[in-house]
Amino acid sequence: GTPGGWFDGQYSLIGYTPFAIFQSKEKVASFEFAIDPSRLNKEVYQNSDPLAVLQNCLNRFRTPLSRRRRYAREERMDSLPLLYGGAVGFISYDLIRQYEPVPPTRQENPTLPDIYMAFVNCFVLFDHLKQIFHILTSIFLFYSYKI
Repeated sequence: GTPGGWFDGQYSLIGYTPFAIFQSKEKVASFEFAIDPSRLNKEVYQNSDPLAVLQNCLNRFRTPLSRRRRYAREERMDSLPLLYGGAVGFISYDLIRQYEPVPPTRQENPTLPDIYMAFVNCFVLFDHLKQIFHILTSIFLFYSYKI
């Protein structure tokens, strides 16, 4: 890749050890996360906008620098790649039915979620430009949030 970032092929990524899973199907969303290594908490949201619930779940894990209104790239540690935590997964085409009237697909899979995201806190990142590996882990504190 060429210099400049994530979308030009500079990095390859492997995320592992998910600490939370977000899923939604139609108007029901769930967020399951580890309070500590021995306890899981599951929140279920009925009749809600799944993208808004997902955004609220993502907001729980923002870094102190990303919480600033005027986040300047030069404030970021130069040794860190652009990505050092996040959610990995998919948003299916069927989610659009919650926002727009579209015809049904030929075969629908009732068990496949509309959104599935695994929140991971460990990454192996390879920088193709600099030819180095980064092993990244995010450390965070859990505290009570209401969505």
